[in-house]
Amino acid sequence: YLTLIREELHETNVEIILGILLIEMGKYVTARKYYLDLIKRTSDVNYTYLAVVHYYLGIIDTYERDLDLAESHFVEALGCLN
Repeated sequence: YLTLIREELHETNVEIILGILLIEMGKYVTARKYYLDLIKRTSDVNYTYLAVVHYYLGIIDTYERDLDLAESHFVEALGCLN
């Protein structure tokens, strides 16, 4: 299954994939807590990783129809890449 997810999403980081699986199962609260914990444990220099985490937080917020919060996470993701 991990191989399939990696091919579909071009994602190789198992920590990110676990969050994606939680999202796919509809466990948005758990996924949000998981990703927020990843942010706390990530160094500030790993901007690409932080961008991906903020992107998926934005996806969670979109599913939960909190579009303002989703937008802020998407903007944060873009900021990590600049």
